[in-house]
Amino acid sequence: VSTQRHGNVTRFKQMALLLWSVCVFCLCVFFVNGRDDIFSPTTMPSWQESSLLGGLPGLFNEISRKNPNPDEIGAGYDVPVIRNGKPLPCKDYDMVDDRYPEGCDFGTGVNAKCNELFVCNWETRAVEREVISSYVWNSMRFLYRTRIGRLANTRWLNQQLTDIQSSWAKKACTPDDMKTFKLTQVIDVLYADGYDCQGISPCFAVLVTTCKPILEFILSLRINAHRVFSEIEGVTSTVTKMEDGTETKHYDLSNVYKCKNDFFIRKLKGSVGSVDYPRKIAGREDPGSIVSAADSRTLVFENLDAAHTFWVKGEDNTLFNMLSPFATELSIDVKDYDGGRMVIHRLAPQDYHRFHFPVDGKISGISTVRGQQLYSVNPIAITSPLDVFGTNKRMVVAIDTLHFGKVLFVPVGATVVASIVITAALGESHLKGDELGYFQFGGSTVIVLFPRNASMAFDPELISFSTGAEGHRFTLEASMRMGQFIGSAQKLHQ
Repeated sequence: VSTQRHGNVTRFKQMALLLWSVCVFCLCVFFVNGRDDIFSPTTMPSWQESSLLGGLPGLFNEISRKNPNPDEIGAGYDVPVIRNGKPLPCKDYDMVDDRYPEGCDFGTGVNAKCNELFVCNWETRAVEREVISSYVWNSMRFLYRTRIGRLANTRWLNQQLTDIQSSWAKKACTPDDMKTFKLTQVIDVLYADGYDCQGISPCFAVLVTTCKPILEFILSLRINAHRVFSEIEGVTSTVTKMEDGTETKHYDLSNVYKCKNDFFIRKLKGSVGSVDYPRKIAGREDPGSIVSAADSRTLVFENLDAAHTFWVKGEDNTLFNMLSPFATELSIDVKDYDGGRMVIHRLAPQDYHRFHFPVDGKISGISTVRGQQLYSVNPIAITSPLDVFGTNKRMVVAIDTLHFGKVLFVPVGATVVASIVITAALGESHLKGDELGYFQFGGSTVIVLFPRNASMAFDPELISFSTGAEGHRFTLEASMRMGQFIGSAQKLHQ
């Protein structure tokens, strides 16, 4: 009887907590998104009214829309910033706020009031913006920038969201779901069939054979079709002649990708260094070079103090919190990394989600901590008072290197990240660019820490963007591809 009573009490507490979480979420949706005077986003969608219930049509519109207005493009879409008819160079990125009204805060490197983030495309050295729907943006700001939101943002709630999202992502496609869909391609971005190209060229039809959940995932994130489909394993492409005589590109994903998570953890085709491998690993033959560990928005810092000043704003965010749970198992002294250099890779949902060795070395230890939380790793959360990196689920892979000492590779879990998987084994030696592991469904972050006494230097241009140096008023993440050059054990020429 006592056991049954205890079980009933536990279930009651769980239901009460769920009810509280739902109430807070509803407040966030119905109140915050219905009040454009709270955070003043610059681009309020046409469906969003300035009323207490403004969030209700916003919620349904976010879920159901297939062809959004180009000015309301969903999360993760990199839109070039144009000045005088040309892409804005990253060195002139202070100019991006010229067209925004007062109230858009660029001081921390995150546009905290306007629903946009800015990054530097490291291949083109041009500024791009990530436009996030006002519905998502204001919800994130409510949860991480208000006291009541942080109070409601419990691990239990985030774990439930993660479990639900993971089950959806891993749900196997049925034979009925696997079809050939006709889509519209604008430049390299896919839209649902019938999308109005609005004079943008080139604009043409493509065919994609896959299941509907994967297709919806691709469309929701505006995946760059040409780049992604041409470089990943298991995708075949052919040219199909249509009834009207025109030729259409046909991508077949059906043989490999059976659920959304399969596509999310997609592998690059070929092997590192082979002719058909789609990435060039900078300095692959140089054991002293450092490369980007992932497709990500990247920041580099000369020390943790610089990271605190310009990016990681948590009041209690310390190196000790991040590393101390691993110190004994990995035989490391946290003090050795106090004052050491740091790389932060932020992976967005549309990115290739496998991470690779940033340096040459041998794995001397692997350890996992469940963590007290599963906060988001969105910049809004990272620049909030919360200690995201010190409380989230995380792993540490210790890599013994010839030129840098013991480098710590820290994959950090987040809300709706199902798990972190390490594919390299303890005791193995690898070259930079070799696969180390991957994140399952969700956005996530990788941190690379170098000991204080490591003799090395980061790319000066990366440092200036990361820290707002050389007169810049705010920081700018570098949108990098895995394998691009970050730094070296040798001093760089200024």
